[in-house]
Amino acid sequence: MVESEDVAAGNVLAVMQKGYTLNGRTIRAAMVT
Repeated sequence: MVESEDVAAGNVLAVMQKGYTLNGRTIRAAMVT
């Protein structure tokens, strides 16, 4: 996890791997930093 004083906690800085849904269900959650 990247910690920065410029960005508030809980904000997404970058998407490392896209997540997918199928019929409203999560198949793979996104990997974000």
